[in-house]
Order: sequence, then C-alpha cells, then structure tokens
Amino acid sequence: MKTTILNCHALTGENATPTPAPVDIEIEGRLITEVRPAGAREPAAGTVIDGREL
Repeated sequence: MKTTILNCHALTGENATPTPAPVDIEIEGRLITEVRPAGAREPAAGTVIDGREL
C-alpha cells in the first residue's frame, strides 16, 4: 500500500537539514521510496495526505 504526503518539509542527509522548499514524500509499506519537489507529478494510487494540514 502506498501513501503520499504532499506539500511538506523533510529532514534530509546526515545532519537532518530541512528541505528548502516543500516536497512530496511517497511511502510504500514502512519505507520512503521517493522524495520529490512538491507537485512534480501526480501522487501514486493509494492514500494521499495533505501535509499542510498536519
């Protein structure tokens, strides 16, 4: 089952640096499969969460 969190910020890299712009995060099972710029493509089939509401 895939879940996509739209328009959120992520902590990346060894120093947990916040992304400079919003991103979409795609999760499959317990693994993050993709972090991409917000709106770069349509979310995969599955659950979609608007990160602005979190």
